[in-house]
This record gives sequence, C-alpha cells and structure tokens, in this order.
Amino acid sequence: MVYNLQPGEAVGFVDVRSKKEVATVALPGPPLSLNLSPDGTLGFAGVQSLDKICVVSIAERRVVCVFDTPKGAGPDAIIALR
Repeated sequence: MVYNLQPGEAVGFVDVRSKKEVATVALPGPPLSLNLSPDGTLGFAGVQSLDKICVVSIAERRVVCVFDTPKGAGPDAIIALR
C-alpha cells in the first residue's frame, strides 16, 4: 500500500500483511494528494504549498522527477493522461 504523509513530507509504503510501514520517500514539502498511474508503477504527489508535482517510482521507492507548476497553481489532484 502507498499513501501520502502530509506532516512527514513524504510518501509512505506499508506491507499489508504485517500492517507495518516498510519505507518512506522524502518529498520537498507536504503532499496534499497522491494518485497512481494506470499501471501502478508511478505515484504523483501534489505538493500544493510549493507548486510542485513529485513523481515517485513505486518499485524503486524514490522520487524520479519533480515538476514545477506556475506560482500559485497549487497542484491537486494529478491524473496521468495517455
């Protein structure tokens, strides 16, 4: 399971069987939203307060890209288009 951690400024991963957090991926700020790509390989975290979108590799558990959006855009939520 993958989820956003607003106070922790990260994306968290839980092992569903053990019900324990197994990893976190630090982000540059608090994520307001988290959506997955249609194939589940990428997570898109909207860091609204910094006008950024962080792309997280689910398998690698790391940020692979950060997009800046226009000042004041406050990205939330993100949907991957084909």
